[in-house]
Formats: sequence, structure tokens, C-alpha cells
Amino acid sequence: TIYAFQVLFTNENGQCQTTFYPFCGVNEELKAFVHDIVQANKDGDHKAEPRSSYVEGARDVAVLEAMLESSAKQGTMVQVKKF
Repeated sequence: TIYAFQVLFTNENGQCQTTFYPFCGVNEELKAFVHDIVQANKDGDHKAEPRSSYVEGARDVAVLEAMLESSAKQGTMVQVKKF
């Protein structure tokens, strides 16, 4: 299975640009997340990957929310919440 995604955006000159990414890391992140849960259940001393922390998850969501807010405002620059 090949995973990919395409991003369309308007640059500062008002030109629409397209970027193709041949891989989406969501599946890999989910695998790592499930692995950490399984290991934590087996061994209470398991240290999860730092990128899987709830703080990093909140930061990811904040970026997505800012992207949606900016899109709703026709690409206006918005602040990303800090965690």
C-alpha cells in the first residue's frame, strides 16, 4: 500500500501551489502509540516515545486548529496556542 497526500496552498504572492508528499506518518505514529500502550501494560517502567506525550498531542491539535482558523479567514495569519 502506498500512502500519500497532497497539500494545496496560496503563497504570499497569491499563487496557488501544490506539494505532493508520498508518505503520511499517521500510520507510523499510531503504531508507535499502540506499541507504547502494550509495553506500558506489560512493564510499568516503560518510557514512551517523547513525541507520543499528551503535550505533543495538544501541540499537534493546536497547529491543526490554527490551520482551520486561518483557512476560515481566507488565509489570514493566526496565532497557534502554546502548550
